[in-house]
Amino acid sequence: MAVAPNDSNRSSPTVLASPTATPKPNFSELKQRAEPLLRLEKEEYVREDLRAFDAVLGPLREIPKDAKEYVAAQALIKKLIDKSSRIAAEIMVLGPKPKNGEWDGRVDPVVEYLKNNLNDYDSSEFVEWSPVTKLEVKGEPFWVVRLKLRAKNAFGGYILKNTFYFIRQNRVVIAEGL
Repeated sequence: MAVAPNDSNRSSPTVLASPTATPKPNFSELKQRAEPLLRLEKEEYVREDLRAFDAVLGPLREIPKDAKEYVAAQALIKKLIDKSSRIAAEIMVLGPKPKNGEWDGRVDPVVEYLKNNLNDYDSSEFVEWSPVTKLEVKGEPFWVVRLKLRAKNAFGGYILKNTFYFIRQNRVVIAEGL
């Protein structure tokens, strides 16, 4: 305990208060904090979402083996790790969500892809863009956007098509309908 001298009265020392430790959460509190994390479903996950999992997993791991909640805590830890692993993998695989342009809705990775793959990019017309959404195909996540595109075909005639672009890490990895 630290004692600070008091100039006005040297005979009675003043005791400095020590910061109080925050009590550790009990199992029922941790379980309550874990439930919304296990139900978490978002269009786009970010790394900060994983910090919430860490805040619950740490105290759960500290529950001793001889505690009556130990088995339930281990089962909850497994569920939280499974969910957070899926979120982390999705963040790594997908990358940031591509943005629709404010003016005409265009999506930059798709425009780059079309510049490199259309017969005559300069004569193409972007008729309509859909919002970018997340879609799972056979358990694999992708960012997907639909574009109604008017462009020249190989014979020089104009065609109007709905095309779909599957994006990861700001690059088109699959194009359908071209």
